[in-house]
Amino acid sequence: MKHFMVVIAMGSLIACQQSQEYELTTHGGSTYRLERRSGQISIVEGTKIIPLEEHSTDLANDAATKLRETKTWPQIDLPQLDSLKLNLRTRWREGYVHFIFTVTPYNSRIRRAHQEYLGSNNFKLKLLDSGGFVIIEKQINLTDMTRTVDDKDKAIGLQINAKLPCSAETYLDIEHWTCGWQI
Repeated sequence: MKHFMVVIAMGSLIACQQSQEYELTTHGGSTYRLERRSGQISIVEGTKIIPLEEHSTDLANDAATKLRETKTWPQIDLPQLDSLKLNLRTRWREGYVHFIFTVTPYNSRIRRAHQEYLGSNNFKLKLLDSGGFVIIEKQINLTDMTRTVDDKDKAIGLQINAKLPCSAETYLDIEHWTCGWQI
């Protein structure tokens, strides 16, 4: 009978993992079930699925907080590119890492590169794990970025608001970011 219950539990987990409605992921030794539409997070313990609100571990609450909150990453300064400042904000939702990448100021070098329709003018965004290994990489062409303006309609920078496929587990592993360029 015990073997039968394990088979049922494993079958349930496999069916859940392959569902379009749910995603199973592990972090810190715990297994989580993420409902794609509502964003509800549950802990999987044996044959039980416990909504996160009912689970009392700090680890589970920490993972849920990291997934629900927008993360503002440390600014990258590029003095070698006329003192450009790169900023990144991310948030995980429904199997994607959503990101807003901003480049300021809109100086003469960036203005020329943005106005030239060349696929070679780009930034290469890299999200890294704690060991410094690239786990997500995205090339961003300047022509795909939109100018941002101040209250006097003067261009002050470039921005892109986009998303990339990303599991919750991968998103939780992101510790740092870096950015290369070809301008």
